[in-house]
Amino acid sequence: MKSFTIVLIFLISLFSNAQSDALKGCWILDSITYTNGEPLEINHALYTIFMEYRIEKNKLVINNSTFFKATFTSNQILTPYKKSNYKLEGNYLQLTEWGDDKTYYYLKEEDYLAKYPEFIPRQVTYRGKTLLQENAVVNPFFDEDISLHEFLISHMKEYKNIVPSNSYFKAKFILTADNQITDVTIVDSINKEFDGKFLKALKKAKGKLINTIGKDMLVAHEFRFLARGKFVTSEERKVAELMLRADEHYSKNYFQEALVLYEKAFETEENRAIIEKHKHFFSSSIIYMGVCYLVLGDTDNACKAFGKIGDSTNFHVRNYLRNFCQ
Repeated sequence: MKSFTIVLIFLISLFSNAQSDALKGCWILDSITYTNGEPLEINHALYTIFMEYRIEKNKLVINNSTFFKATFTSNQILTPYKKSNYKLEGNYLQLTEWGDDKTYYYLKEEDYLAKYPEFIPRQVTYRGKTLLQENAVVNPFFDEDISLHEFLISHMKEYKNIVPSNSYFKAKFILTADNQITDVTIVDSINKEFDGKFLKALKKAKGKLINTIGKDMLVAHEFRFLARGKFVTSEERKVAELMLRADEHYSKNYFQEALVLYEKAFETEENRAIIEKHKHFFSSSIIYMGVCYLVLGDTDNACKAFGKIGDSTNFHVRNYLRNFCQ
């Protein structure tokens, strides 16, 4: 009897370890339903989002920015702040978080790319070199307990003192197959002092930014130092007020009332230019406008609104475009 118990414990341990090994890797969220199988409402905040789980031994990394120490059992993922039940079924990792009424369906990155080849990195030419372009799904992993963005900011001392309001910065660089950072280009500069701080901080990321595809990759990084209150002209403030009032109606599910205000915000060429200039601020409002059109049965205008944000590789509008605009 004792030997049978030992064998049983060994088999349970073996199964648990096999499950944990099967969990390891990068998982991309494919869909969400309620636990009863019903789809999410189209105005649900989670209707279209990007979510990545990177599972390592004793570690869970969410969206390459939130890090948890984790324990993995045969059917649970346990962290100090998050507890989930899971099962592996076919190619899918199905997660249900404790206290949540939704089920999340994840695919391993390689399976996700096979299902959605639009995310297979495309070749680009940069400084005469042929590289693979990072995208929302395939991008470097920053091997620290903070994100690359947070790391850079932490090493750019007193950067706020040299940043004008409503500033935008973008840089590109090559991350080689062996994780070297080379060929940095400042695409959109704020000023020489800020640019210099960025370059010094990026050097400190050497060895921490990990190429996940084994081929030289073109990477971009940007900073947006913008505040919604920083509208200079009276015309800009009027547009912002219209959008804000429309958003308030949308939050209460008053879709018709919200749409009237969204359309008024877009009614003149001058207003449209203001919205384009401040698209970073207004992107959520534009998406809400598209949802209003969907709710009210105007799919054509809904798709036009979502198209202002991006194509189906943009996770802010991806599921709307896939489900209503094919």
